[in-house]
Amino acid sequence: MNIRIAIVIAFLTAFSAVAELKYYVASNGSDSASGSIDAPFQSLEKARDTIRRLSPEARRQNIRVFLRGGTYRMEKPFVLNVQDGAPLGLSVSYEAFPTETPVLDSGVEITGWKKAEQLPEGAPAVAKGNVYVADMPKGLERFYSLFDEEGFIARARVPYESAPTMPMVIDGTRTRWEEMDLLRFKPGPFRQWHNVEDIEIYLKPTRNWVCNYLGLKSVDLKENIARTQVEGTYKLSGHIPKKKKSNNIETELVEGGELCNVPAGLTKPGTWIVDTVKRKVYLWPEND
Repeated sequence: MNIRIAIVIAFLTAFSAVAELKYYVASNGSDSASGSIDAPFQSLEKARDTIRRLSPEARRQNIRVFLRGGTYRMEKPFVLNVQDGAPLGLSVSYEAFPTETPVLDSGVEITGWKKAEQLPEGAPAVAKGNVYVADMPKGLERFYSLFDEEGFIARARVPYESAPTMPMVIDGTRTRWEEMDLLRFKPGPFRQWHNVEDIEIYLKPTRNWVCNYLGLKSVDLKENIARTQVEGTYKLSGHIPKKKKSNNIETELVEGGELCNVPAGLTKPGTWIVDTVKRKVYLWPEND
């Protein structure tokens, strides 16, 4: 019994003694610094790239990157991928320095709002006199989120119905991986938009646990088909209803989804769209 206890204690002591490497980032730091607490980096990218350059031996320890309090301007997404992970049983973490609050800010202020004298093509009549318009700031590209003083504002969206021609199963073989960038739709809200690549479809392709936001590449109103810029997870046909009547999902698919960032969705306060071709943002504010 005493021998077993000694072995457990020795194991726990060895486990708690795993080496740990720490880097620090501060808004007033420098990317030419060492990354220590007294000489912090200035950017997350510098900390990430420093970790990437470590030898395999040096990576065999827990690595922690601490962000000191302050505001960090993010001009582009901070990207981590598989090479930024840790060996089995170890970790790489990015975390706030104890008792301090770092703020990652990529917001761009949009100013110069005025009542839209002309609504974007396809906007409903109810939007007349309620929608404001502003120019996209110089250098700003396509964006997907808009906030005001009260919080997040939803993009304008409308439902659509799809019209798949391929069944879920053909000769015993499932077809969920077919036509993954091809959407066949029923006549309705689809248009030949001049800024088609600004438009997204939201759908759950054949499975409720999967959702896709896919930018459109083209729309053919004669054939009632649309192509997406990237493939969906499965074929773009439909999804299982939330309340299934049976386990035969092939007979219960709900066909359709939502079109996002479309003028037709400007039907109520608290909605907006962006047109990157004309470089305009249209907003029906929640509170005028």
